Parts: sequence; structure tokens; C-alpha cells
Amino acid sequence: MRIKLRYLLPVLLMSTLPAHAATELDRPVLSRAQAQDVQIWLQADYFSPAFDFLNYRGKTGGTSSLDRYSEAKLGFRYGISNDLNIRYSLGFLQQHATRATEPRVINSDAYSHDVKLQYLFYHGRDLHWAVELGYRAHIARPVDLFAFQIGPTLVTSVGQPLVTLNARDHAWVGALRGAWELGDNWLLHAGVELRRVSVKSSMTSGHAIIRPFLASAGPQSSPWNETHALFQIALDWQLFRSLSMSLDYTHYQISRSGYIPRQGKTDYTNQDQLDAYLSWQINEYWSIYGHGRLYRHFVLGDVPMVYNQRVNHRFKDPFGFVSLGMNWSY
Repeated sequence: MRIKLRYLLPVLLMSTLPAHAATELDRPVLSRAQAQDVQIWLQADYFSPAFDFLNYRGKTGGTSSLDRYSEAKLGFRYGISNDLNIRYSLGFLQQHATRATEPRVINSDAYSHDVKLQYLFYHGRDLHWAVELGYRAHIARPVDLFAFQIGPTLVTSVGQPLVTLNARDHAWVGALRGAWELGDNWLLHAGVELRRVSVKSSMTSGHAIIRPFLASAGPQSSPWNETHALFQIALDWQLFRSLSMSLDYTHYQISRSGYIPRQGKTDYTNQDQLDAYLSWQINEYWSIYGHGRLYRHFVLGDVPMVYNQRVNHRFKDPFGFVSLGMNWSY
């Protein structure tokens, strides 16, 4: 009965929007979810030299390079009522980097959490508005280093690490989102999102020789705050009955407080991000999709904990990755 009412009663929340709109995932869109609707998705993001079409590794130069970047994401959305829905996604991120000096290999893992509550407060014939509140965080596993190069001197240790790397961030999020039906096969979204972010990235050591060197070799020892303003536009296009395309564009403006700039190094405070999706609806419940993402500055703003005064030069050049995913809706 719930499915029949979705088509028979135009006064229901999103009945004026295309019933075949593209998969929502964790995109910056106004959701069509109604009471008791469930969406579950699994996505794998991947970057490697084989897919480095932008030559990110070659442009960054220097003594280190990013050889692999991957993330697995599991997410779900649930319609609490016709006006209220909740979304949660869990991610596991891995990076593999190599350097010319010790530590020659750095493998880092991190978890991400992202929860959003969206309330639709206005339902027009072709125009709808919603507000969104949420929380997001990235927590890296500590990375222990047992070899460290200080100028011409190589220091090694067995058993007890010489240096430990730690990083994390968390943010409170608020957003205003709108959706416009441009025709039977077109849906336009626009929104403004604000994030208040706290960042902590550090290198610590119990070794007397190493400890004084960390002031210049590592990020600042104290945490800092960031404010991110995101301006977002998304477009859904139904090409055929079972095939849809989506484009998302986000512009970031970033301001920092408590952050200590390093003399002679440029800090980046704006970002452009472009996402493209191609989704195929297999049947009533299942769809699969391909995805590509392009950043103007590595993952600036999207993963705040990876940016600090020691590595900010790595964010100069464009970066991108490809994804595959599947979605189940009921």
C-alpha cells in the first residue's frame, strides 16, 4: 500500500519529483526518502599510478609519492517520516606512500563517520526545501616508525618506535538544500553547507635525538579549528528507463584559527570538487554505478586531518579517483 500511495497521492512529500531520480548515496542532495524507506549502498574508491590520468604523482615531485589511495564505504538512509530522514556512512581509508629517505614506506589507515539528519520543511509543486544537521569525523590509526633520517644520520630502533604519527578531525555540520524539478527527466539541487572543524595532527617521539627535530619535521603540536563554507550544485538526468547520470559540483572556502603557518610555504583555502555518476537500475531494488571524483587540491577540505603545515605543498595539484558501487533500496 505504501508504494501505491507514492504514485496516487500527489500531496505526499516528494511525489512531484521524478520517481526514477538517481541514487542519492552521500551526495549533497535533497532526499526523496519517505516513511520507512531504506537505502543501503557499498562503494569502493581507488587511486593508483595505473589510474593517474592527471599525473598527480609526477607533478608533486619531491622525495615522496602517493602510490595508492583507497576507501571502502558502507552507508544507509532511512525515512523516519515523510519529512524526516537520517543518513549514516562508515568509511575505511588506506594510503600507501613512499619516500627517498627513511621512513621509506608509510602505510596509513583511517576510519570515517558521517551522520546527517535531514528535515523537509517546504513542499511546493516543483520546488522543495530542507535543512540538514550532522556530524562527521576521521580518525587515523597511529603509525609507528622504527627508522628516521635526520640529515646524513640514520636512526633506527627495534621494539620501541622512534616516532608515532597521529591525526584526527571532527566537524559539526549544518546545511540548507533545495530541489527543483526541471522536467520529467531533470532534477536540479542546490545548497549551502557550513562545517565547524577541529583538527589534530601530530608527530611524537620518546627518543632524545629525534624529539628536538620534530618541531621542524612535523606538523604543529597543538590542535586548530577550521570553518568550511561549501556551495553545492547537483544535477540528475534520466537518460533511459534504467540508466541515469548525475553531476555534483562543490566549492569550498576554508578559514583557520589557531593554525600556525610555516614561513615560505603556501597554505590553500579554497577547493573545487567535481563528481560524476552513471547508474544502472538492474531491477526494482538493485542498482550499480560508476563514479569519478576530481579535486583541484588533493583532498583539501574533504579529509581535513591530512592537511597541515608540514605537507601543505602536496595539495598544490589536482587529484582524482574512480569508484564502483552498488545500491539497494526498499
